Amino acid sequence: LDFICRQFTQPGDTVFVEEPTYFLAFRIFRDHGLNVVGVAMDEHGLDIDCLERALERHRPKLVYTVPSFHNPTGRTLTGERRERVVALSREHGFIIVADEVYQFLHYGEPPPPSFGTMVERGNVLALGSFSKILAPGMRLGWIQADADLIRRMLASGGIISGGNFNHFTSHV
Repeated sequence: LDFICRQFTQPGDTVFVEEPTYFLAFRIFRDHGLNVVGVAMDEHGLDIDCLERALERHRPKLVYTVPSFHNPTGRTLTGERRERVVALSREHGFIIVADEVYQFLHYGEPPPPSFGTMVERGNVLALGSFSKILAPGMRLGWIQADADLIRRMLASGGIISGGNFNHFTSHV
């Protein structure tokens, strides 16, 4: 999330978050000088009507969501709402940052398809983590995105220099 903020935002930009949201996300966004705007949730996740009203007042660079088994509420964004968020991302030019670290952690009915399955249809960065499914101490994950967004991330000085991520863990 910190890396994404460095690559896609500038101080003063706006990011929308679900209200409530993962508490450490606030700290990361504020570390980057971002204006954090909360968008209400209901029992089916991010409230799309509230998102559309917020888009009338703000032009966010990012919309941050924890769509499956949301932390801290446990709610899951419906498939229809995921589709609508992707359509809104194209219409309004924001990037969806889908923190999908819980996507694989279901008992019984799986959640709707991840935002990672939608990367070619919108401005989507789908984040995953081995920390939830393999080893908590590993602190390694992945990002799914379309080719244009991947190229923008790979152009990072930190990536080019090899100084950005734990290379030993990445190779393991």
